[in-house]
Amino acid sequence: MRKLILLALIPLLISCVEEKKKYTAFDRSYYKEELRNNFLDAGMEVDIAINGDSSENLQISNILFNDVWDRKFETQGLYKKWFGMGFEKITIIDGHFRYKKEHDALSEYMPE
Repeated sequence: MRKLILLALIPLLISCVEEKKKYTAFDRSYYKEELRNNFLDAGMEVDIAINGDSSENLQISNILFNDVWDRKFETQGLYKKWFGMGFEKITIIDGHFRYKKEHDALSEYMPE
């Protein structure tokens, strides 16, 4: 069941990020609601926080998040797209704070 939800979720998340647009702090803050709605539409309850002086940090939390989700976000191009929006740090956390994975745009995803 989780696998089906995950497979259905990835295209929805990718589709809500436009290519080749210059994103502002306001755009990133507004994206919080759009991203949460996409997760909800796929049947997943998530908490999303966007913070930092320029809304450059994205934190996504769900009780199911683990290395499998981290790998799916990576292989499906979500981290690259989120960094393309101007996020500098992305953190995924499980609901119990036993799992936490941080990605930094400068060290992991250099612009092409």
